[in-house]
Order: sequence, then C-alpha cells, then structure tokens
Amino acid sequence: MKKNLVLLLSFLLFLLVGCGNESKLEGTKIGMTSHDPTSNEEEINNKDFKFTSNMLVFDFTSSDEVTLMNKGNEYSGKYTLEDNTLTVNLEDKGNTLRLVFSDFQETPDKYYSYTAKIKTGELDTSDEISQLSNITNNISVGAPYIFLEE
Repeated sequence: MKKNLVLLLSFLLFLLVGCGNESKLEGTKIGMTSHDPTSNEEEINNKDFKFTSNMLVFDFTSSDEVTLMNKGNEYSGKYTLEDNTLTVNLEDKGNTLRLVFSDFQETPDKYYSYTAKIKTGELDTSDEISQLSNITNNISVGAPYIFLEE
C-alpha cells in the first residue's frame, strides 16, 4: 500500500513539475511589427502582414530561452510569460536588454497571432559597443505592436 502511494505521489509530482515548466510560446517563432491603432477594420483587412528583414523575430526555443534575430544579428537570452506580461532579457558582449511587454495576448485574427505594448525597454551597456542599442532606438515604449507567427 505504501509503495503504491509513494509511486502515485511521485507520478503526480512529476506531472506538476513537468507541466509547470512549459510555455505556450515554446517552439514558436514570431515577428514583431508596429501597429497603428487608428486603422479601421477595412484597412487592417487589406494590409498584407509579412515577415520583413527589418522585423524583430523572437524564436522561443524552450520554456525559458529565446533568440532574437534582427538584421542578420542574433541575440540569446531568457524569457518569462506570466499572466499577460512577457519579459525578455537578452545579452550581447556584456550588454543586456530587458524588454517588458504588457497586455501580451493571443488574437483570433487571421493575419497575426499576438498583440502587446512595450512597457519597458532598458539597455544596460558595458564598454563594448552592441547592436542591442539599435533595437532600443527602433522601438517605442507604450506603442502597440503585433506579432506574426512564422
């Protein structure tokens, strides 16, 4: 009896730990582009949303690891998704970029998969020059963004 109880508890613990580490973004690659909230539905329906070379592309390789690709450069880092807040921390040559997206949510839209606003975009720099500064120069805190799934 004790053996069966221990086995059952071990199995339940395994399930809880395994399920807790999964992210709905794991294995997803999404491109971020700006979105004009003043666009009417007809304009949005006629717009052709496509991946472009200037787009920030997030590749969520595991439950907490992400790679950001931009203009031929790749930056590795970690991410968390809690409720509707996506936090991405990237590193390059001792520099770190922290992006916090608020209101990150899936959409039923046929052209894009997620919407969010950038709540925070913080760059901590070392003596090394990093391309991460180009990313912070090209995003707007508080602006709405859409994310296209590849």
